[in-house]
Amino acid sequence: MIDKMMKADPLTDAATTAGITLAYYAMPDFVRSRLLRYFGKMALLGLSTGQVIVTANATLPNDLDSLRQFVDDSDGETLKKTAGILAGAGLASTIAVLAGEKYIFNRGERKRAAGVSFPHTKQGLVLAVLAGGLIYVLEKSEQNRD
Repeated sequence: MIDKMMKADPLTDAATTAGITLAYYAMPDFVRSRLLRYFGKMALLGLSTGQVIVTANATLPNDLDSLRQFVDDSDGETLKKTAGILAGAGLASTIAVLAGEKYIFNRGERKRAAGVSFPHTKQGLVLAVLAGGLIYVLEKSEQNRD
């Protein structure tokens, strides 16, 4: 059974990603309490993390071998530069995600104030289709490469 779980199925992963994305972004339309939204979103992030772990386990041994090979073949200066680049990319992506999340939420709230029904859900549908489609394309291309 664990072997079946570890094999990436692009369609299943795309559908799971789309469903979690829709639920995450539509939540403000259905749950007005900030505290309940917080717990709901944490549960969805836990599901998403579990999905990524199960999917990543299929390629983890090859990824670890590649990482070991890189570390063994690199000198200290290359490792320092790589660590700096990764830290900078991590910081920049965190800032971008925070700004994007704030923008998406505030946009939905502005539309709600203007009388639009289910504004967060409508945004969530678009984001879910984009996220699910991206996952499907990436995983399918990964399968075709193997």
